[in-house]
Amino acid sequence: MKTKILIVIALGIGAILSAFSQSAIVSAGGNATGNGMVSYSVGQTAFMPIKSSKGNVEPGVQHTYEITVVGMFDEMRISLRALAYPNPTSDFLQLQVDDMNIQDMQYTIYNLMGQPLFGDKITGKYTSIDMTELQPGIYILHVTDGIHTIKTLRIVKK
Repeated sequence: MKTKILIVIALGIGAILSAFSQSAIVSAGGNATGNGMVSYSVGQTAFMPIKSSKGNVEPGVQHTYEITVVGMFDEMRISLRALAYPNPTSDFLQLQVDDMNIQDMQYTIYNLMGQPLFGDKITGKYTSIDMTELQPGIYILHVTDGIHTIKTLRIVKK
């Protein structure tokens, strides 16, 4: 009889504990909707990654991002200006290079996803960059000396 009571008590305690096994103490959370719905929490200590052909979700994990300035030494040795008329530019961007040997220098225009769109060699102090074919948005202009990035500029196309 005592054994049956102990088994019932043990099963009852196990059922109560398992009812709370999926809960956690978190600092914040909520629901996000879009093409589906995801519940999220900030500070969750345990997680299970969800992977599919459309992407990956790692709930409860806070990813850190490190932003690094690259080419600081290179930027000190050049005086490079990008002049856009009007600003933001709609047709042509004027690139002016001062006090620098332009041999082997080139520019490349990138979209915000980092894909190169077009580029060319810099042949003189003033270079005109045709931006008429680009859609309105923000673009990145990289100027290199053939090996190193000398200057990176943000360009707005209206």
